[in-house]
Amino acid sequence: MNALTKLLDENDGKRVLVFAKTNRNADFIAVMLSEQRKLTTSIHGERLRRDKQLARKSFISGHHHILVATSAAVCGPGVRAQDRENRARRPQREAVSFFDIDHDAGLVDDLTRVLRQANQPLPDFFPVESAATMPD
Repeated sequence: MNALTKLLDENDGKRVLVFAKTNRNADFIAVMLSEQRKLTTSIHGERLRRDKQLARKSFISGHHHILVATSAAVCGPGVRAQDRENRARRPQREAVSFFDIDHDAGLVDDLTRVLRQANQPLPDFFPVESAATMPD
């Protein structure tokens, strides 16, 4: 949370979309940021439709600067995972991802593949054996 808070503090009031993996995480992050007096709202699959619409309007209007959401809530449940990934790759947007090796180790091979396809450097903290075994 400290790294996210620091990035948000440096953001200077710009609108920020934070993706969370689960509904529970989205709510947790939104509550934590709100307790730090950051203008935050959240949406996910368990919210009522009117609550989702209100959160979106609040974020778009600038009333809330931070929207914490699951990808299904933002893109819609009918959008395939691949399409969500493609939307996330759109240019002209800045993105930051947090990676916890203790919780996200199972993602290393897929992330390595995606980073190499995008001609991006691999993070220093990736396990060497996973990065070495991936084809270029």
